[in-house]
Amino acid sequence: MRFRFFSFAFPTILAAGLLVSGRAWGAPASLVVDDFEDGVSNWTRADRSGVGLSDIVSIKADASVGSSPTNGAAPKSTAAALLAFKSAQKSWASLSRGVDGAGWAKIGASALTFRMSGGGNSRGVILQLRAKTSGRDMTFSLPRPVRLDMTKWRRVVIPLSDFKGPNGESLAPRLSAVYLLQFQQSGTWDSRFFSIDDMAVEGSGIPIAAVAPPRKPASATSGTEIATAGVTKIGADFLRISGSIRASANISMGASYAGPGALPLGSSKEFRNAIALLKPKFVRLDVGALADLADSSRPAFDFSRLVDAAHRARLLGAEPLVALTNPPEWGLDARAYSVLCTDTARALNAQNSGATTRFFELSPGGEDIDNATAISYYNAGFDALKGLSKNLRVGGFGAPAGALATQTAFLQGARGLDFLSVSAFGAQSGTPSDALLLSGARDVPGLKTAAGALDKSKWARAALFVPR
Repeated sequence: MRFRFFSFAFPTILAAGLLVSGRAWGAPASLVVDDFEDGVSNWTRADRSGVGLSDIVSIKADASVGSSPTNGAAPKSTAAALLAFKSAQKSWASLSRGVDGAGWAKIGASALTFRMSGGGNSRGVILQLRAKTSGRDMTFSLPRPVRLDMTKWRRVVIPLSDFKGPNGESLAPRLSAVYLLQFQQSGTWDSRFFSIDDMAVEGSGIPIAAVAPPRKPASATSGTEIATAGVTKIGADFLRISGSIRASANISMGASYAGPGALPLGSSKEFRNAIALLKPKFVRLDVGALADLADSSRPAFDFSRLVDAAHRARLLGAEPLVALTNPPEWGLDARAYSVLCTDTARALNAQNSGATTRFFELSPGGEDIDNATAISYYNAGFDALKGLSKNLRVGGFGAPAGALATQTAFLQGARGLDFLSVSAFGAQSGTPSDALLLSGARDVPGLKTAAGALDKSKWARAALFVPR
């Protein structure tokens, strides 16, 4: 059974809680490389013998089928591209597109991003950039192929610093000379295909200057490079975001989880009075909404907005309850999810971060993942966090309170549990109206179902965290 969350802040049953979720307005500087809305005419095909070993075609969205490489564009997109390489021996083939390296340097580009749906191949595809610099054509390659074994659409983020020249040269001082992006195969390979969409570069907005080559190899400036500015990090006021805000004590504030809404603390006297009245113990912070994927291959994340949000929660006199959700576009497997868990805890508990963040709610489920898989993710995250520190309080996993089969399966399969977190209301699928959700919030029997399942499990001593 798959479940969908709509509104959930998770305080203990003895204390009020407040949910804040969403993103700040504004985004890193970016340039579109190709969104494929106008087809694939800007791409060129080439191979060693000119026999058509590579091909790229435009594909359109088809609402009647799922999001696989042959079933149309990525979710919320109308067009994408399907790329294919036929099997070959002792050959080469490429699919290339011209790019504006000078424009990339102007915005301080630090990462190449795109959405991808692989064809299931285990060996991946080579991605490289080409630049004309110092009178020669240089190829900048990644240390490993881009994965094709994940068939679901996911967001790929590749730091431009990962691209290296033939002798390990850095791309940054030569970025303005980049003129071509290539997917490529060489040597001997089997057939493979994949879909891509929404290709762009993201940067800091601070231009990267090209470094002229030194005239004398022994010069003091020899080898000097200007590094990329890195992944943009924005400290955002999480109380001025567009998202969902809900409180406990039988009071619901703001829009439901299914729709956008904003209640800024600075401009709403009523909202400030409500917070003063409720005195929430916890502010629930959604990692999926307050962190950014910085490198999809390792994986690596940018937690600057999350750390800022945790600090602001403490300024309100509340303790952060960190919800480790699993955004499907990140394409995390169980190992990568456990990396997200430990990296989040380390970022929030760095030596200069102040108070210790102890409560972590693992909520890896959703409509695109079944219970058994969600439980395996939970166990991987639980083991990773407890391996980091036994003092961390870890629980999960946010299923609807009245879903007895789901709750029972989780309680039986969990390897450890400090608290059971449940969404007191929700729906198995779709997007119900606010009126229906608020009516469901009064469904006390659903909470009794979850509490009863917890009491009968081996984790009967665990706390029950509920939304209100």
